[in-house]
Amino acid sequence: MTMIETTEGPSPRLLVVDPTELLRVSYGPALSQRTWRIDWAPNARAALDRMRSEPFDLAIADLPDPEAGGLALLQAVMDETLDVSLVMVAEPSAAVNAVHSVANGSVRFLFKPVAAETLANVVERALQMRQMAQLQREAAALVQADAARGAPDSDAEGRFTRALGRLWIACQPVVSASERSTYGFEAFVRSEEPALENPGALFEEAARLGRTSELTRAIRAQIAETVRAMPAEAYLFVNIHPAELLDPDLVAGASPFAAIADRIVLEITDRTTLEAIKGAVRRVATLRKLGFRVALDDLGSGTVGLSTIVQVEPDLVKLDRSLARGIDTSVRKRTVVRDIVRLCTRELGMQVVCLGVETPTECEALSALGCDLMQGDLFSPPGRGFPQPQWV
Repeated sequence: MTMIETTEGPSPRLLVVDPTELLRVSYGPALSQRTWRIDWAPNARAALDRMRSEPFDLAIADLPDPEAGGLALLQAVMDETLDVSLVMVAEPSAAVNAVHSVANGSVRFLFKPVAAETLANVVERALQMRQMAQLQREAAALVQADAARGAPDSDAEGRFTRALGRLWIACQPVVSASERSTYGFEAFVRSEEPALENPGALFEEAARLGRTSELTRAIRAQIAETVRAMPAEAYLFVNIHPAELLDPDLVAGASPFAAIADRIVLEITDRTTLEAIKGAVRRVATLRKLGFRVALDDLGSGTVGLSTIVQVEPDLVKLDRSLARGIDTSVRKRTVVRDIVRLCTRELGMQVVCLGVETPTECEALSALGCDLMQGDLFSPPGRGFPQPQWV
């Protein structure tokens, strides 16, 4: 894979597949005005040979290449796991192929005629999203795996049923460090059942027993009750598994959760790809129409595909707590976080929340990097009700 590019790094490198030189004539001037390094290939087969031996960030391909079509290029990139983003252009009659290409991971698909400046803007956006994914992979290298959880309880069914009846919601404030105000709260499920007090153990047991849907619905019902007492103007951040997106109860008009959509930020963890769950991306769009906001949770905790960021285009991203830990003494962490914050806030219009802030020096270092929204025990640990943040 190519090295991550920061704002001070080398210009992105593009490969344009141009069998008729139409792209060179129509789009060459607009592309050349940007700071990109551009190479040209006469057909898709030649482009593949180049991409197998040289690092490129993005390829632009015209679909009807008779020698090796744009879809063949796309398929080869997917099959060989080449680290190259793609922008495809085609005649409107290629609609079926367009759907096929999007399903196989094309970053963008454009129908002709495409204005030169439009193509250049789409390429720029695709490169920004690619950089975001590369930064995330760099961040993931800084995070260590959690310890394996213990074995399930032998009386699982009975204890799990009791746990469902003893659920409660803990909240932790999400703060604006610059304004010393509360932006919102994150909800954490808890149970008073001793064997399943830990949320991880609770969800593991639900999955093992085939009762995950029952658990998530019970949690949403608890959250709907909790929001009634939440301070006005605050958002409630709620973790949601991608599989939960397909639960019809989530978007049902009579659902108590849907009734408070404008106060909820749904957090989708980056450990699970949406591509594996058919219809999840469409459901995210439906949820947005209902008023929910969407956040990508724990950025840096695992490998998230470029397609996840492209398809979801979250309103917010939450940086994994491991990135904040010791950031005041780590040049590498400060560099990665700085570039993620710049890309998200300045280029992609996404807000950034930094998790796991525990010391004043970590808070100061993050503020210096442009991070304003923070969450961590420095301000308040999770607790009953809606804890007020402490300021140092």
